[in-house]
Amino acid sequence: MLTFLLALISGYATNYIEPGLKTFLKARFPEISLESNEYRLLTAILLLFVVALFGFLANESVPAFVIILGGGIGLFGMQLFNAGKALLDNRTTLDDE
Repeated sequence: MLTFLLALISGYATNYIEPGLKTFLKARFPEISLESNEYRLLTAILLLFVVALFGFLANESVPAFVIILGGGIGLFGMQLFNAGKALLDNRTTLDDE
C-alpha cells in the first residue's frame, strides 16, 4: 500500500519536477536532444524507478503493475476526473430534455 501511495504521489509530481529535470539535462548533456513530451516521460520513469527502489528497500513485495497503476492515476488523475465530470454533466443535461 505504501508503494502504491508513493507511485501515486510520484505520478502527480511528474508535472512539477519535469521543468527542473529538463533544465538540468539540457545544461549537462547538450548533445542529447529530446522532445518536450519525452522529458515528461523520462521524469515519470525516473520517479517510478525511485518508488520501486524505495519499495525494495522497505522490503515490500509489490508487483510492477501496482506501481505503474499508481503512477498512471497520479499522472492522469485530474484529466480522468474532469472527463468523468464532463461526461456526467452532459448525461444529466440530456436526461433533463
